[in-house]
Parts: sequence; C-alpha cells; structure tokens
Amino acid sequence: MTETDEVKLNDINEEGLIEHRSRNRSLNNQIVVYSLFAITILLIIGGVILLLLCLRVKDETKENAELVTKFFKDGYEYKNFDKVMEYMSDHYYDHSPAGARSNADAVNILKIVETFFSDVTVEMLDLTCDKDMVAARILFKVVHTGEYNGIPATGKTITFEALENFKVLNGIIVESWGYWPDKQIEEKLREKDETKENAELVTKFFKDGYEYKNFDKVMTYMSDNYYDHSPAGARSNSDAVNILKIVETFFSDVTVEMSDLTCEEDMVAARILFKVVHSGEYNGIPATGKTITFEALENFKVLNGIIVESWGYWPDKQIEEKLKAN
Repeated sequence: MTETDEVKLNDINEEGLIEHRSRNRSLNNQIVVYSLFAITILLIIGGVILLLLCLRVKDETKENAELVTKFFKDGYEYKNFDKVMEYMSDHYYDHSPAGARSNADAVNILKIVETFFSDVTVEMLDLTCDKDMVAARILFKVVHTGEYNGIPATGKTITFEALENFKVLNGIIVESWGYWPDKQIEEKLREKDETKENAELVTKFFKDGYEYKNFDKVMTYMSDNYYDHSPAGARSNSDAVNILKIVETFFSDVTVEMSDLTCEEDMVAARILFKVVHSGEYNGIPATGKTITFEALENFKVLNGIIVESWGYWPDKQIEEKLKAN
C-alpha cells in the first residue's frame, strides 16, 4: 500500500468516525426529546388525576355540609322527619347525652323537642368540613311553650348557640358529637323579662291613672323624685297624681287603649288612644258633652320596676279643634 492509499484510508476512517458520532448524537437527542415528552405527558396526566381527586373531595365536603344543613332545617324547622330518617344511618350513633343509637332514636328526640320548644328556627352560623367530618355552629331561636328541664312554659322567645360534629360516609350521617348549652338555656328561661315587666308597668299606670282612678296604686308605680319633662312638669309622684286628678275636672268616662308599646333596655315608648267625654272646661273651651278620641305619645324611663322619668305630650291643638268642630 502506498503512502497515498494510507492517507485515503485514514481519511475514510476519520469520516466514518465523525458520521458515527453524529449519528449517536442525533439518537441521544431523540431519546432526550422523547423522554421529556413522556415526562410531560405523565405530569399532565398526574395533574389531571390530582385535580379530579381535589374536585371530588371538594364536592364531597360541599355535599356533606349541605346534608348537615338539611338535617337541621328539616329536623327542627320543617318537621320533615321522614326526610331526616334518610339523612342518617340505621345505626346512627350519637355520642351526646341524648344518646341516640339509630336514626329512629334521633327522630324521636326531635319530636320530644316539640313538646317544650315551638316556632323553632335555625341559622347555620358556621360549617367547617374536613374529609368525612363536618363541624357545625348553629343559632337556635325558639319559643318556650312546654316544660323544659323542670322549668314550666314561660312563653319567652330565646336564642342560643349549639355546637355539633358529624361524621358522614357515602352521603349518610353515621355519628355525631355535640351539645346544647342547657345551663345557659335554663338561665335565659328563669331570668326576669324586664322589658315585658316595664311594658306592663306603663300599661297599669295609664289604666289605673285614667280609667280606674286608683291613685294610691299610681303613687307606687312612680319614684318619689319622678321627673316629667313635658309641659305639665311634675317633679314627684304626688305631682303626677295631682295632674291626673285635674284631668277629671274636664274629661270624664276616660278609657285608654295601648296602641303600641316599644321597649328597649330601661325605656318604654308608648302610643295611647284616649276616648273621653268633654264634661268640663278645657283650655278655655266650655264643656261640650262631646265624646272624642285622640292619640298621645309618651316615653318612660323605668329603673328597678319604678317609673323615674317621662317625656311626652297630649295633642292639645287637635283636641281643641275636635271640641270646637260643629
């Protein structure tokens, strides 16, 4: 072999080596591309699966929350006990003192609630869901119409919050843990309804003061230092009674109807319909014998069951117009 032939052979070998390297490089690039593509596809598939799982979990927690809401609405407000039976497992287990051991037990307890509370409304203040658990905070508003824990019916409307946790499996309530705040409920039922008592006191003031002329009673309804901010200007309970006696000199056969009483804390706002016979001189108008009606407005401050202040008026101009009218 000549030197020229050797050179040619070396050139051929070198070209082959380059071509081989180039082919390997291209193959490696293809492998990398296919690998990246495969990884991307797997990531996409994994992401979709994860998203579906998240959506499924989200849907289940939402459905669980709706189920618990329906339990309270149908069980306490709407009395749809057949529906309540469907919301709960036949072997439902209540870990509270009520101790239901089936859905039938739970419905029987709901029916017992009817014997002492009526006009029940429930408001779901808070619902927290985690997997198969639902934590509920519920505001109850009820009217006490039957004996509750030894307390006879008071007719009071009260509110209270209850807390309860539910376990839900496959769309069915299977367990619960919770309580009603019995002590708080009992305190609310036993405490004095001061606003109601204040309204009754103001009513007695008008009935005894204007209709029945029980002035001794009226004296006990008012503070010795009673202060009247109206033009009449009484400064004691005896002043107030003297003013009531003056009313007798121009109006007889007085009847009063409490058209409206609004109470807030120690204040009572009263709207009163008077019906009177004009039997004596009133604001310079001689007795006409007419029977007229008019409304008066008055606000009272009541402390410890005693009227201490008042603000109000009689509609003098309207009364005069009615007395002068033909």
